[in-house]
Order: sequence, then structure tokens, then C-alpha cells
Amino acid sequence: MGTPRQFQILVRRKIPFLSEGIWAVVAVLFLIMLILYIFMLPTKYTSDEMATAYFILAVPDWLKKLSAIAFIGLIICVPFYFSARLKKPALLTFSGDAISIKGKQLELAIPLKNVKRIYFNDLKNLLRQPKNKMQIVIQEKGDKLTTFFLANYEEGELALDTFGQLNTVEFAFYDDNMATMHDDE
Repeated sequence: MGTPRQFQILVRRKIPFLSEGIWAVVAVLFLIMLILYIFMLPTKYTSDEMATAYFILAVPDWLKKLSAIAFIGLIICVPFYFSARLKKPALLTFSGDAISIKGKQLELAIPLKNVKRIYFNDLKNLLRQPKNKMQIVIQEKGDKLTTFFLANYEEGELALDTFGQLNTVEFAFYDDNMATMHDDE
């Protein structure tokens, strides 16, 4: 393969139980706020004074307390959820027989003999417009997926050429059915 190439990448470090647990808490708190919104729907076209009177007189005390707790909980939990989804910088390096990913508190070596397929995803938003983000997914023979973004989108073609020098690997491009980390953005 010649000289080893290196690319700056972004890896999402997730602790599955923590991020899923925070998401569940946020969903429950949001549901409580939605119940309060539905309960207050009759006051949609009334004045603020009437809406306040309706809130004081018609909304049950348990819903008032629960919605206050949910509001404070959302203010606390939403930043934790987004901080759990942060992408950490790392360095992708090609050597003769392995692909290594090294970053802060991360060291991963993927032997080329274990790589089954590599997906190149040029991500798009819901309107199918490009996000200018290149996601690479390395699928190993045990169907383990290693997913990361290129830090510099402009290096996508060079990365594709570098990965293309691997003779024993099957390549695939954007697959709508591929369950990767761009699905939750």
C-alpha cells in the first residue's frame, strides 16, 4: 500500500446505557410537558389573564407540580444528552496490515483480514440535500460496525483513493438501509 496515510476523523463516543437512559428521561419529561400543553389547549385564543386563571383553577395540582419538575428536568437533562453525543477527534492511520484509530482514551486496531465491507456515506438531510459530511463505516466479518466522520470533508476523495488501495475489501456507497449513527441526527 506504500506509505501510511493519516486522516483526522471524528468518532462519537457513546456509553449505550447512559445515552439511551438520558434519552428515555428526556422523552418522559417531554411527554409530561405535552400533557400540560394539551390540557391548556382551550386557552389558546384567550388572553393571558384568562389562561392564568384557567391554569390556577382548572389544572390539577399534581399536573402543576409534575410539569414544574419536568420543566426543570428538561433544562438539566437536555444538555447532558447532547454532551453525551459529542464527537471526539481521532487519527485514522493505514499501515500494511491494519487500520488504526487513535484518539484521547481511544485506541482501536482493525486488521485488514477482518474487514468485510467499507461503506462511504455522503450524508444528506431530510430534504435529500448534502450535509457536506463524509461518514465511513467499516463492517468487520462478525458484523461489528465501526463508524466515524472525516473531520475535513474535502479529504473525502483522498480517503476513497486510499481505501481503494485495499484489495481484499468490498466497497459500498450510500445505503439508505444501513443503520449508522447519522440516523439519530
